[in-house]
Amino acid sequence: MKYVIALLFLMSSSLGIAQQTEAFLYRSAVLDSTGQARSNENFEVEIRVQQGKVADENLNYTERHSVLTDSLGWYSVKVGAGTTVDMHNILSDVNWKQGEKFLNIRVLEPQGKVVSSGIIEIVESPALSFAKNIESKALLTLDCLTNLEALRKFGVPESGNMVCVKGHTSVRDGGEGFFYFDPKLIAADDNGIIIKPKDTDQDNPGRWVRHLDGYINVNYYGVKAGKNNQGKYTSKTIQRVIDFAGSNTAYSQTEFGSGNTVFFPSGEYIIDGSLRLPSGVQILGEESTLLTAKKGSNFDYFFTMDAGKMFISMENLRINGNMVPNVGGLYFKSRPGEDGTGGLWQSRFRNINIVNILGHGIHLEGSDSQGVNGPISYKTPNQMSVFENVRVTRLNDEKNSLRMTQYQGQMTFINCLFLGKRDRSSLGTNVFISDPGGHVVSFINCTIQESVYGFKMKNSSNITIENCWFENLYCSVDVTGGRSINILNSRFSNAAGYGSEGFTGPVNLPEDLPNGSCIISENSTINVERNYVKVTDVDSPAAHKSTFIFARASDTIVSSNNIVSRDNSFFDPRISRTIGIVQTVPVQTRTIILNGRTNVAADFDNNSVLRKIESTASGGQQITLKIKKLSGSGTVKIKDWDGVRRKGNISLNGVKQLVLAHGQEATFLKIDAPLSNNGEEAIYKLVSVATVAN
Repeated sequence: MKYVIALLFLMSSSLGIAQQTEAFLYRSAVLDSTGQARSNENFEVEIRVQQGKVADENLNYTERHSVLTDSLGWYSVKVGAGTTVDMHNILSDVNWKQGEKFLNIRVLEPQGKVVSSGIIEIVESPALSFAKNIESKALLTLDCLTNLEALRKFGVPESGNMVCVKGHTSVRDGGEGFFYFDPKLIAADDNGIIIKPKDTDQDNPGRWVRHLDGYINVNYYGVKAGKNNQGKYTSKTIQRVIDFAGSNTAYSQTEFGSGNTVFFPSGEYIIDGSLRLPSGVQILGEESTLLTAKKGSNFDYFFTMDAGKMFISMENLRINGNMVPNVGGLYFKSRPGEDGTGGLWQSRFRNINIVNILGHGIHLEGSDSQGVNGPISYKTPNQMSVFENVRVTRLNDEKNSLRMTQYQGQMTFINCLFLGKRDRSSLGTNVFISDPGGHVVSFINCTIQESVYGFKMKNSSNITIENCWFENLYCSVDVTGGRSINILNSRFSNAAGYGSEGFTGPVNLPEDLPNGSCIISENSTINVERNYVKVTDVDSPAAHKSTFIFARASDTIVSSNNIVSRDNSFFDPRISRTIGIVQTVPVQTRTIILNGRTNVAADFDNNSVLRKIESTASGGQQITLKIKKLSGSGTVKIKDWDGVRRKGNISLNGVKQLVLAHGQEATFLKIDAPLSNNGEEAIYKLVSVATVAN
């Protein structure tokens, strides 16, 4: 039986033939005499690099590979990584500058029978070349067509089922590749992957299908970079590429989740409408890949997502809003699918730069976890996803660099930048987080700069900001109704009232915070630990007007801030001022209820006796009570429990009674059972008494 072999040579764009190289990729398909693939078979491939057109003439290098063809008869080898033969064993010694180079290829069966042989010239190309046949007549049996229109006219093959195409519209325009014929397929011609012969009715089977390997290049569909396309290829065409990647995995050998990778080569692509992402799709660019909003276009976001549980990946993209009104970057709104679940799940976004945006840079909208607008649902959060090395610069005071609303969980931001305009004229907020239910969100090694507010959080919980950088901000973090908000190991540089730099933009700043603050808390529980605060010019009067922490009281609710602030350090003591951290708590029926607070002013007013402390502090944690006696004798009696539960839970170390005056403070250590000897209850053991300034 006669066999033919189709040859394909690929070389990295960083490896020209005039350079020395350690390895390059060679791909080929093994077909029989009827053009059918010899799939899933073992072969030995011998590759020789030589300087002449005659077999074995002027050999430079020889190696062998054992290969297994795939379902379409294809195999891949890396020339330079095979088993070397005889003395020709160092590929890097080949002098690529000296004369034309040829590959002498032999394919053998395991028993040694030669399947095919031929010599091809190495044609210089950074991506994809069709080898120029010198000797092998077998190669001539593989038809090579100019473009996809020529493939349509080629029709149904009489024999064989594979052809090569030199480009989508013109030769080497990025749409080149190999197509195999599927006689059973009925599908629409999508002008990229699936091509219908012109002499085949739409409802009759038989389609050409592009051979894919690793990703789907938008060039396959005629989408090209550059502004000279004059609007020929729009977002509608790109959406076809994305839809194929998400729903037609049967034609691809490489899968990402339930879909495939859509690849944008380097260059600028003009976008005139939103691109909707199905689950399983990976959007992949290169270092110089740029998506730019078309001037005069009318759409809201570059990327949105389908309903249901979404697994998405995006990497190496620059997104340019081009100052088009209301255009944002990414909008991922959770919506239930057929099974009731939905949201962004286990997704990853890396190396994304969003600039010139007048809408929200990134908007993550989860589900309604409190039933405010309908039944409670925990099946549709955005959760377990990572944003890494993502940079967003907002230009609209009414929008956010990052906006997170409704229910989010296990979301992580690593080495991200959320920025306003560089001239400190940005009003509004860079990062806005609001949720009536809860979050579990971490910001690690992130930078927040150039705005009135860095973070603004409302009714959020379990937010951790660690090892982050705040700079050129009026207020770095503003929290209302927050629980378990942790601000740790971060640096605040000119980040309260703009520090000593002053404010150069509009003057309509928040009225309730005339001088700025690093951290504002209202009705919230916050841990502020091991941070460092610095200003450029510590002697500037502007540097001393703001506060490090400002515990704000609401006009409509009784503020219940619980702020733990410790081990923070300051470039100068004058920038360490705090307001409202110690709160006044009333004593009722000889009991003070602290909830999560650990440092309070105990307001005795008309009650001069304290027997019991109730708090949510952990065993081993200390609680400090500053005595605030507003009337009566001016002294307060604290009674020892004396081992009798009904007498209270305060231990004075053997003293029956402790009398404290207004302005003094007492510190207690909480001791849990069983060491408390108070059944299942804790006791509060006196540690120290001190007199402090009123």
